[in-house]
Amino acid sequence: MLFIVEDCPVGLQELDEALGARSRRVVTSATEARAMVVAHADWAGFVIDVGLPEGLDAGLELLREIKESSTLARTPCVVLTGQFDARIAGASTELGARFVPKPATFAKLEPFLEETARRWTRSRRAIAERARARYNLSKMQTEVLAWLLAGRRRRAFCLHFNISYETFRDHQRALLARTGDQDPASLIVRLFSEALEHEDV
Repeated sequence: MLFIVEDCPVGLQELDEALGARSRRVVTSATEARAMVVAHADWAGFVIDVGLPEGLDAGLELLREIKESSTLARTPCVVLTGQFDARIAGASTELGARFVPKPATFAKLEPFLEETARRWTRSRRAIAERARARYNLSKMQTEVLAWLLAGRRRRAFCLHFNISYETFRDHQRALLARTGDQDPASLIVRLFSEALEHEDV
């Protein structure tokens, strides 16, 4: 899920058009962002407007705090601004973020969105592969786990692998028996928590 920090209605409309159906959480101030960002550490990426209600550089200060976080430092970030400013562009680059002058069109955000998609795929596959080695999972159990970690629908899994839903449930039960978890949700939460300790997400 993307984390959007933008207080301008026009800017939010532009982002809605650029991001399409991509999952996102929107807040309109740095204060609200600070309260929310730690509640869900598995953000795919951050899109932060420079000027927020707290000040003209509030977005940069928020970005700096994110980059100083051990669990969020490697998360892709974009900094938005209504006008080109070499100082803001330089500060964004130094903090490891992409600098995007408004309007935030899909063309401008596409490299960032591709990066978040690649990171999402790599992190979930890394978690699944670690679990495979740790619990001696079969190939299909590993695929089920990777699918669950990505939050994808079970029906789509059955269609993709050409198996029945009962067969999927059999693999899922075998997976849980190997890992010792009571249900898929508990397994996912535990693996994500462990991955954060290894800085995989």
